[in-house]
Amino acid sequence: MKTESNQYPKIKKQGNILKVPVMIEEKTRTNEGTEETYYSYYLIRTANRGLNELDLLKELTLEKLNDIYEYYASQIVKEYPNREVETFSKQVEEAKKYIADNTASVPFIENLATERGLTVAEMADKILAKDAQFSELSGQLTGKRQRLEKEVKNATIDTIQSITW
Repeated sequence: MKTESNQYPKIKKQGNILKVPVMIEEKTRTNEGTEETYYSYYLIRTANRGLNELDLLKELTLEKLNDIYEYYASQIVKEYPNREVETFSKQVEEAKKYIADNTASVPFIENLATERGLTVAEMADKILAKDAQFSELSGQLTGKRQRLEKEVKNATIDTIQSITW
């Protein structure tokens, strides 16, 4: 299935079955000079859902957009183990505490600094710089998802499929 960058395949209707594209993993390869992106589909029968077609399309489009959001959000921290990601808020909390008062007790980042051969001040600066970077990227993604959610909620049967990530 060939698509342009950031354009996802449309929802296809066959009788009372909708084929909804879902990005499982974004992979591209070059085939005869053309980049191809691959997706998977799942099926939902409209007759069994009790929703009109527009409401179902809105629901499915929101699910698709949320899946894409989750994928991109996970890419921000993909190089870190889950347990380490779980410590990010603690790291930021202690880094801010240390910056405000360099005599404050900050055992977590003290251990990080020691293991990395850094001062606590250097470690706190690194943590806050990384947090700012994560916040910026996360804010961009979240803002985009919220904008698209609003577009979906206001969409008509004629405009719903033009909403893409």
